Amino acid sequence: MAYGPLFHSASGTVEADHNSGSHGRKTNEFYPLLPQLEATSKTVLPLLALQVTIFLNFGICIGITISHAVADGKSSNHFMKPWTSVCRLGGKDTSLILESLLVCDRTMIMDPKGIAISTLRDMEMINISKQSLIPPTKAFTDPVEKFLATFVMGQSEIDRLKKWARERIIEKNKQTTEPPPNFSSFVVTCTYVWVCWIKALGPNVDKPREHFICSVENRMHVEPLLPYTYFVARSPILLLYDTDFGWGRPTKVDIISISGTEAISLSERRDGEDGLEVGLPLKKEEIEAFASFFSECINGLPQ
Repeated sequence: MAYGPLFHSASGTVEADHNSGSHGRKTNEFYPLLPQLEATSKTVLPLLALQVTIFLNFGICIGITISHAVADGKSSNHFMKPWTSVCRLGGKDTSLILESLLVCDRTMIMDPKGIAISTLRDMEMINISKQSLIPPTKAFTDPVEKFLATFVMGQSEIDRLKKWARERIIEKNKQTTEPPPNFSSFVVTCTYVWVCWIKALGPNVDKPREHFICSVENRMHVEPLLPYTYFVARSPILLLYDTDFGWGRPTKVDIISISGTEAISLSERRDGEDGLEVGLPLKKEEIEAFASFFSECINGLPQ
């Protein structure tokens, strides 16, 4: 069983400027800003919890915790858009609520090859199970101190990476007449961040091979086509900074859950310019090494 959203309010112990920057910030400082999904039993679980924290000097933080058993980044963002619309318009126009109703009809997915069962088995291999979806009863803290930092990939840097990759492939495959692939901004950004991340972590004799896993937007590539409001996660085109309660765009949006999953977050830039923001959690020395590789490598590419 599950029930609706929980709401909390709190007073912060830090200033807004500290948490809203792009510099490395301790992940453990974010957890007091996030509400817990407090289960009343093993069979009754909350789906959503909200917390509004008032900072010491000015500003507020809206912390959102969702259950991935029923929702993902796309659907939680759909929830935010109608909510902010109602607040911004004073409740005068609720049409966006009807237009953004989420679809969770699992019978719409045709799975003749049993991919769902195979995926569940793979998830069990990395310790993702029904038990792991039960929220913790205590506030979470990282046992190893990590820092959450944001790095910006401007459109000019992304275009230079695309050009460099295409030229390398052309040079390597001189004997073929096939044109090189057209890389997306998502592909070159993830590839570049992944390489810098591996370099920052340094060699690991116990783990000689690393793996990169990503979810892809597939709703428009299946038969029958799925509606836009069907649950699909991890798209960088969530328009997180278009969330406006009537006070203007958010100063900063961070995905804190990546700290516990060794993931990276991608979103549009908060300044509205073309490009992507990349969030990642690392130890302090790893953040410093990553920042060095990130800037040096991109600056070394030809214009």
